[in-house]
Amino acid sequence: LTLEYQRDERKPDEDLADQIGRVMGEVGPSMLLCSLTECVAFFLGALTDMPAVEQFALAAAVAIAFDFLLQITAFLAVLSLDARRTRGNRVDVCCCIKMEPAEPNTKTYLETFFHKYYAPVLMNDLVRYVVMIGFVGLSCWCTILCTRITVGLDQDLSVPKDSYVLKYFDYMEKYLDVGVPVYFVTKGAYNFADKNASSLICGSAGCDTYSLTQQISYASQNASYWRIETPAASWYDDYVDWLPPQGVGGRKSCCRYETFHPNEFCPATDTVSKCSPCLKNEDYTPDDFMQYLPWFLIDNPGVECNKGGHSAYGNAVNIVNNYTGSGTDVVDASYFMAFHSVCIKSVDCTENLIKARKLADNITKTLKAANKDGNNILENEEDFEVFPYCLYYVYYEQYLTAVEDTLFQLGICLIPTFAFSFILLGFDFYSGIITVLTIVMIVVDTAGLCSLWGVDMNAVSLINLVAAIGLSVEFISHVVRTFSLKTHISKKKRVIESMTTMGPAVFAGVALTNLPGIIVLNWATAQLIQIFFFRMCLVITLLGTAHGLIFLPVFLSYFGPPVNKAILYEEQSELRKATQTVYMNVEKADQEKQCDKTNKNVYMNVEKADQEKQCDYTEF
Repeated sequence: LTLEYQRDERKPDEDLADQIGRVMGEVGPSMLLCSLTECVAFFLGALTDMPAVEQFALAAAVAIAFDFLLQITAFLAVLSLDARRTRGNRVDVCCCIKMEPAEPNTKTYLETFFHKYYAPVLMNDLVRYVVMIGFVGLSCWCTILCTRITVGLDQDLSVPKDSYVLKYFDYMEKYLDVGVPVYFVTKGAYNFADKNASSLICGSAGCDTYSLTQQISYASQNASYWRIETPAASWYDDYVDWLPPQGVGGRKSCCRYETFHPNEFCPATDTVSKCSPCLKNEDYTPDDFMQYLPWFLIDNPGVECNKGGHSAYGNAVNIVNNYTGSGTDVVDASYFMAFHSVCIKSVDCTENLIKARKLADNITKTLKAANKDGNNILENEEDFEVFPYCLYYVYYEQYLTAVEDTLFQLGICLIPTFAFSFILLGFDFYSGIITVLTIVMIVVDTAGLCSLWGVDMNAVSLINLVAAIGLSVEFISHVVRTFSLKTHISKKKRVIESMTTMGPAVFAGVALTNLPGIIVLNWATAQLIQIFFFRMCLVITLLGTAHGLIFLPVFLSYFGPPVNKAILYEEQSELRKATQTVYMNVEKADQEKQCDKTNKNVYMNVEKADQEKQCDYTEF
């Protein structure tokens, strides 16, 4: 808007308000197209399930809406006041000081460069071939690079480069043998009291080869693939060792009750009370199993009984009394703990999650298959499952669907881009397709090149890719709209005219205003800002400038939309009116000239008659 007003010349019959209104009418549609497209695109981007992207999209959409409203209201008022100052030849800061009248507006060096040198060279046939091949090849290469983008956000990027935490992360990865605990949780009622069912859980002698504990043990033997470092700690196996009347190594039984109070537990550390073993022999009934399980979960391990489950399994078992009103108690949920491989990089942590889920699915299928063979091990097969849980899973869950979420968000943001380009450019299908195609190329090239620069795919990079669509509209839509309004029969001429007027505006008004604020981010101490904001925003701006000022003009010279018939008819009507006016003025001038000639002849005849009359008088 400012550049258009600066190079505009006021017509003789209009005042300042009319001039600003006319300039606003010329550039206002482009401003509306960009602002409306970006605003709606960001509002649609808020539909994501990622909270960070949702908050950013809402904030950006509201900011753009207010920005546009302030541009067409407050900024116009300030622009008119500044125009009055300029018209009065007053200094911009000290308005009380007047200066000598300035020379009339002339073309700036940037406009002259685009008109005389840049646009004609760009429209050279050889240059156009090179540009098309180069940009198409770049997009194909970046598309391949996009398939190799690393998904995740490494935790070491969240701290400054000089932080001691980085050394801590390095030592963890270098010296630790195991990572964080992982819990394989059985969800749903399982008949642990039944010995046939328990053989599919335990890991001791006589248990099923593919029991839950055995499958985790097998996975730990191939830790490089399954990402499990240790066998699972099984509360069931320890409970079975804790329950018999004869303890391990000939010691006293761990499961005891007070002789005179059978319902009260007598721990192994109690040397005063008179206690009796819970069982009379090695075998136990399902009722015995469920009756003494709560005592096992509160028994502290010690010298006399190291199988007490309070410290290791105090919260590992959830017992439901009177399950579904049947009067029996069941274990509704429990977990078996193992240890993951060490992970510092997000790729490794995500791999831990994927492999743990795969292992849990295998265990679930094994238990359900055994239940179908006639073994009454599951109370409700549909509700039963085994799933893994780890503390950091909640952070890496998003990376399992990051690629799909990214494609969905970018796709849904491109819909309003095409719709508003199509509508606001006069229902021009070609212009809408060209705008969207160029924006897609910018986004794909940004993702591909950033992957070479160490930028991973995550919520932060998705934010920048959504912003890339909005910023690309600024580089593309102005040029496309200006080209579509030109009526020259040659597309090359239309490109040259478009670049003469809109090229300097895009270069100076969009590219140069973004670069200074982006470059200073390179010196940020936070790696997160330096990598995901400096690198991505710099690439977006450079690619947007290149596509908007190099690729798009060449593409329009080949595949640009045809001349708008409505605009052509309007210009022809104005031309006819102007021609008719000129013709009428010329005809009127000819009539006046003819009248002057007739009057001159009459005057000469009268003068001649007077002279003859004078001669006659002299002779007389």
